[in-house]
Amino acid sequence: MNKKNLGFYAYAASPAEIGQTIESTISKINTTDDYNIKSWKALDIVGHFISEQVLAGIDSCDFLIADISILNFNVTYEIGYAIGKGKRILLTKNKSIQEVSPTIREVGIFDTLGYKEYQNTSELYDFINCIQNINPLNTKYKINIQSPVYLLEGLHKTDWASRIVSRIKKLDT
Repeated sequence: MNKKNLGFYAYAASPAEIGQTIESTISKINTTDDYNIKSWKALDIVGHFISEQVLAGIDSCDFLIADISILNFNVTYEIGYAIGKGKRILLTKNKSIQEVSPTIREVGIFDTLGYKEYQNTSELYDFINCIQNINPLNTKYKINIQSPVYLLEGLHKTDWASRIVSRIKKLDT
């Protein structure tokens, strides 16, 4: 018997159409011998912080699929967390959903990682079912302490963002 590859699917709770498409696809994919994919909806979250359960789900999976049709803080954080853990990242985007700010282009990292567009369960199933490389990302690099640190400032100059920039500037002296 082959080992099933464990995946975790992160997506925004709204709009509901995205979740319905993803959950239908997960149900269909999990009937195959190759994959066992869970989402945050499948977690036992009663009495637990959902974020702890989601991070545990990412820790225990072989790869992360994340839907970026609607960019929200939670999914963006989960993608960054999975990258930090060296997980393979597969991004999906429902092309029937109109982008709102911040857009994929404004955030920047998502177009660098690349993503697959879909419009229904059938297209999403075909994409996931054809995944060939779920090997972990190679993030084991020796840290170069001589390299400069770069700060990319956000779109808005909030008080907190200004404080962070100020503290970083003071470190240089």
